[in-house]
Amino acid sequence: MYATARTDSTCRYNSTERRALMDPRTKASLLWGVVGGLAFLVLVQGYELLAGTPVSISAKAGVAVAVGIGATLASYRMQPRLFGNESP
Repeated sequence: MYATARTDSTCRYNSTERRALMDPRTKASLLWGVVGGLAFLVLVQGYELLAGTPVSISAKAGVAVAVGIGATLASYRMQPRLFGNESP
């Protein structure tokens, strides 16, 4: 009559056995790509404010995507070389 808690490893909500949805290296690389793309958009906005020359939205989006992809690939490729240089 009383419900008992499941303690085996097949329990769906077992907090001791959580699996990552994504490899940490891939996740970090994707986040660096987002940071790179957004940093480029901030720089373009600053250019537009200072120079007074508008840049088309398609050019902004295209280059931001290219920068994001480049940052993602570069951070994924360089991560093993930088692993020992990270701060604690």
